[in-house]
Amino acid sequence: MQDLYKMRNAEMSKSFNQIARQYDKLRLSYPPELYDEIFSFCGKIKTALEIGTGTGKATKKFLDSNVEVTAIEPAVEMLNIACEKYQHFRNFHPLRMSFEEFFSENGTQKFDMVFAASSFQWLKRDDRLNMISSLIKPKGFFIRFKTTTILQSNSAAEKLLYGLYEKFFPEFLPKEVAYTSSNERDYIIAGFGSVVKKNFFRPVNFKRDDYIAFINTYTEYLCLPKKIRDDFEYAVRTSVSVEDNFNLTQKCSLIMARKDISATYTEH
Repeated sequence: MQDLYKMRNAEMSKSFNQIARQYDKLRLSYPPELYDEIFSFCGKIKTALEIGTGTGKATKKFLDSNVEVTAIEPAVEMLNIACEKYQHFRNFHPLRMSFEEFFSENGTQKFDMVFAASSFQWLKRDDRLNMISSLIKPKGFFIRFKTTTILQSNSAAEKLLYGLYEKFFPEFLPKEVAYTSSNERDYIIAGFGSVVKKNFFRPVNFKRDDYIAFINTYTEYLCLPKKIRDDFEYAVRTSVSVEDNFNLTQKCSLIMARKDISATYTEH
């Protein structure tokens, strides 16, 4: 599935506009303790750039803390929802453009913080960390976090669902995997001298049809062949009762980096 991010095309980008309302309604929020960790690490922040705002699922905590947030998002329908929600915040500054477009047009503007919530993986350029670093003030911060769901496979219904994933597209299994990210060496080369990684876990559960609706907000799922998706969803509906619960664990992976222009990397 990760290769899909590197191979992103117009079809994948367009799918965000098609699912904007469902995305805002069904995607999981981030746990409060994640934000507590961010603000503890960063202290008082005045300005921030949010990469890939989407519908603003991660934005409000920063707005509530009086951070001036420049929110960039290329999908018009996603950004429209964020604007609806935060139109009364004077510190919300939306821009409809991609990160690459913003970078080329930005000039010399720098921020106390750049953050990316479930969006960093969509940046295609190999020098993305260096690009981000150049937009951050000295001693500023880059914060990235992402949420994934892990199927518990305890009940009969969950075991059935797991088996159907294995049958139709095992690479999309909702299981515990290592968080693929740039390593510390890459951060240090990009000018970050302090990198902290943390994970947060909390239980979530879905009824059968709610779960099907939920996975239909993921572009990597929507870009699978329609017949495979139809066959998978038909198999779920005919194998599992409408009243059955799927118990999952939401995993939020957080990386926080402080900019330090004196940072140097030594091979070990």
